[in-house]
Amino acid sequence: MIEVFLKTNPVEELEKEAPEDRLPILLIVIAMVVILSAVVLTIHLYIGLNAMRAAKGMKYSRGYYAFAIILLIFTVLGLFSYREGLKDVDNIDTTIAAMLVDLTTIYILAVTVISTRRIRSIKKKEPGELDK
Repeated sequence: MIEVFLKTNPVEELEKEAPEDRLPILLIVIAMVVILSAVVLTIHLYIGLNAMRAAKGMKYSRGYYAFAIILLIFTVLGLFSYREGLKDVDNIDTTIAAMLVDLTTIYILAVTVISTRRIRSIKKKEPGELDK
């Protein structure tokens, strides 16, 4: 994911520099990974917890639906970044594993979006219409 944002592999860049120059850059890269991971985890938790609340009929934040759609779009677009990784025979197993994780995320987000739409349409119907 860092490669997508930075358009380069930070580990390869660090290998080109002298050992004493690597530490500050390495710490920055690690901090970026930790911050980005925390943000992504927070968004996933926000979507998941609010979707569960909506499904149970509890009070929930409506913004989760928009975040789910945005995250779904970005994840689908992120699949195009695997083209280069599939050409590299040495790392193809890692690329395929990452693709499977992203495909699973796409499936979960799509089901969340579809289920949210269904819940909203059911709530709009009158009680007598549900039996039909």
